[in-house]
Amino acid sequence: MDPIVYGIPNCDTVKKARTWLAENGIEAPFHDFKKQGVPAPELDKWLSAVGWETLLNRKGTTCLLYTSPSPRDQRGSRMPSSA
Repeated sequence: MDPIVYGIPNCDTVKKARTWLAENGIEAPFHDFKKQGVPAPELDKWLSAVGWETLLNRKGTTCLLYTSPSPRDQRGSRMPSSA
């Protein structure tokens, strides 16, 4: 299953994640929360999986990021945690 990046396009973390995915040849559609809203079925899954404290980015003022599933390419590399 290919990753999907959910977030807000002007968020620095989302920008970094999308750049990293592109640089590593990983195609990941982008779901823009501002334009498309939060998909209720996914939200329920995310809340069950990680809880609201992890899901909601409270450090920034504009960013909410969650990738589903975790972005791994064929070589097994991972997106850096700083992204």
